[in-house]
Amino acid sequence: MLLITTTIQSQKKTFVRIFDLEGKKTHTGFLAQTSDSSIILLSNKSTIEVPIDQIGVIKLRRSIGHTILVSTLIGAGSLAILGAATADPDAWIFGYTVGEGVAAGLLVGGMAGAGIGGIIGGTLRRPIFTIAGKQINWEAAKKTLQLYVSLLPKQ
Repeated sequence: MLLITTTIQSQKKTFVRIFDLEGKKTHTGFLAQTSDSSIILLSNKSTIEVPIDQIGVIKLRRSIGHTILVSTLIGAGSLAILGAATADPDAWIFGYTVGEGVAAGLLVGGMAGAGIGGIIGGTLRRPIFTIAGKQINWEAAKKTLQLYVSLLPKQ
């Protein structure tokens, strides 16, 4: 199930987080385009153009916390459903109710999902570009960002 989720997410556009010169996150969205003086993001069905003189750092992809959260929800939900579906209070050896099966599934699935999410999140490479509002830094980063733009599905 995690492999399917990872495959689906890898087909989407590249998620971008932009931090200002003080290190505060100012914009998030999906990479749409780059120009000589700005980066253009798609956010909530609208486009945002951020000039490079306002950009301190650009981080691609979502944070490790997001990966852990999604994996935890998938693991907990899957095992909770499995626990409910296999509940048999009258079983001879190991009987449990639907509520107990759901609770155990949430607990075990949540812990397993968090562990797997931590491993996946820790091994993913998340490119970081330090712009510091400088044109020369932007030119170097723009070449790499253009590769991500060229990988977008044509509409």
